[in-house]
Amino acid sequence: MSRTLKLFWMDTETTGLYDDQHEIIELACLIEIEGKIVEETKWYPKPDRFDNISEQSLKINKTTVEDLQSRELSQKQFLFDLTSMILKYVDGKNRYDFLTPAGHNIGFDVGFLKSLFGKYNKLNFYESLFDYHVLDTSFLGISTHYLNKNLKNTHYGLAPTSESFGLEVDRSQLHGAMYDTKLSRNLFRKSLGLDVE
Repeated sequence: MSRTLKLFWMDTETTGLYDDQHEIIELACLIEIEGKIVEETKWYPKPDRFDNISEQSLKINKTTVEDLQSRELSQKQFLFDLTSMILKYVDGKNRYDFLTPAGHNIGFDVGFLKSLFGKYNKLNFYESLFDYHVLDTSFLGISTHYLNKNLKNTHYGLAPTSESFGLEVDRSQLHGAMYDTKLSRNLFRKSLGLDVE
């Protein structure tokens, strides 16, 4: 049985590193169906918890506690809006119709997304919308290192991996969820010899 390839390119910014303790405060996504972007959106939800926010994480994602406190989108409403959007493109009752999570070091983002669904006892719903396989562009950094093409890189982060493939990186925009999402997709396309967008 053939199925339509649907990719859910995403990046999250969070209040810390641990998906069982911290929360998503920015999520950007591109829904790509058979190579075409059909949806582009982002959210800035307010965390439920303010007692365990990592100062280092806020510094990296360029936000403040005051900014987070002023937000109106709750975590619960964020989940509702996210799933409502996804259901425009996925039949949650068809086990062969789902989105494949895609991005750089995507396991981090998937962990936080699963945690969000789990918070409202909807982990089974997550599993009806998303493939358990993922497309992780960090393998490209590892692969090129293995082939001795980027030994100058000290890690496999998005910026050095993208630069090793000849992409221009605006470091002032890194850790902006939409910028990182689009850069990850362009990195993947570049590795396949496709035009970047």
